Amino acid sequence: MNKITIQSPDGSKVKTLSPSYSITTFLFSFFVPLFRKDWKYFGIILGSFCALLVIAVLFIPEDLLKPTGTAFNFFWTFFYNRFWIKDRVFNDGWLPVDEESRSLLKKTFPNMP
Repeated sequence: MNKITIQSPDGSKVKTLSPSYSITTFLFSFFVPLFRKDWKYFGIILGSFCALLVIAVLFIPEDLLKPTGTAFNFFWTFFYNRFWIKDRVFNDGWLPVDEESRSLLKKTFPNMP
C-alpha cells in the first residue's frame, strides 16, 4: 500500500496520506492548501499562479497558454503532497505511526533522520 500514516507530536491527530500525486490538487489547484489550512503553500501556489499569469500575458504566445497552464498544474499535482509531508514530518514534528509508514517515508525521503 502506498500510504503514509503520521501522528501529531502530542498524539491527538492521525493522518493517512499518499506521498505521490495529488488528484485533488490537479482538480482544485490552490484551494487544496486553503482547505488544509496550509497557509505557506497556499501563498506559494497562489503567488506562482499569479506570476505565471503575468508572464503568460506578457510573453507567452496565445497558442501556448493552455500547455503552459497544464504544465504548471501537473507540477503542483506531483509535488504538493511531497512538500506538505516534508513540512509536517520534518518541521512540525509529526511521526510515522507504524513501521510500514516509516519505511515508505525513508524510501520517499532518503535524507530523513
